[in-house]
Amino acid sequence: MNLTNLNLLIDKNLTLLSKKDEHSEYYTHFLNEAGEQFWKIGKTYDAERLTKIMLEKDLIIITKELAVLTEFGYKVIKEGGWIKYSEESERKRISDEKLKKERDKIDLKLKKWQSKTFWWIFLIAIIGFIISIFNLYKSYNQPKKIDPHKKEIQSLNNDIQELKKFFENKKKDTIKIKSKL
Repeated sequence: MNLTNLNLLIDKNLTLLSKKDEHSEYYTHFLNEAGEQFWKIGKTYDAERLTKIMLEKDLIIITKELAVLTEFGYKVIKEGGWIKYSEESERKRISDEKLKKERDKIDLKLKKWQSKTFWWIFLIAIIGFIISIFNLYKSYNQPKKIDPHKKEIQSLNNDIQELKKFFENKKKDTIKIKSKL
């Protein structure tokens, strides 16, 4: 049994099981490439090998000598048979491999870029940190600047205080003059 014949045998015997009541059959009654039952031509060993392969692929289960179609086996038959399923699986595997290769190429480019730019970004970050520490130090060590408006307000308040004193003195002077009269 080569791979091409194997896929054909699996497809043929899945179809056989799907057409039977209870989706089951004695595995020795599986069909060969010519459509003959293995037990009738004395090739029960080939029937056992095929059964083992179908078991490994989770297409059937064996209860005593009876092969029963699994849900997965039934799904494969409903979607067009084993040959179509295996071709689609192979296409998907090839497509997945291509995607993996592309992803690996992109990852490699990204890693190269990261390794080339890491020290530049690290250096820029350190320079930024040093500048921020310098500015912080500079802001704490500079004398506090008074807002120019605050100076004007302070000057006006001083003028008001002087005027108050002046008027108080004038008032006192007027009171003294009145008291002398």
